[in-house]
Amino acid sequence: MFFAGVKSWLETLGGVAEEEKEEEEKKEKEDRAQEEVNVKVVKKVVLVLTEELEVVLKEKKEKEEEEEEEEKEEKEEEEEEEEVWKLKPVERRLITRGCSSPCHPRESPDWTS
Repeated sequence: MFFAGVKSWLETLGGVAEEEKEEEEKKEKEDRAQEEVNVKVVKKVVLVLTEELEVVLKEKKEKEEEEEEEEKEEKEEEEEEEEVWKLKPVERRLITRGCSSPCHPRESPDWTS
């Protein structure tokens, strides 16, 4: 009888141990599956963020290029204005002093009016 009780008790312990082992294996499988899912999610997030970063960097580069182009155009306009201002005194002298060329005839002011 004693041995039958011990045998029964050992079988019960063995069954409990097997159940615990199966539960641990099941939990490990679930953990691995969850880790794989997490890895896939992280990869997708990284991919999306990388694409968004590329778009933002591209937009930033385009904006910088546009700003550089605008600055270049403004500088060219300023240079043109400077050239015009340099020419204006010459034009004023030609108008006030007159020129001997046929294209700029000297006009005398009309003092009689």
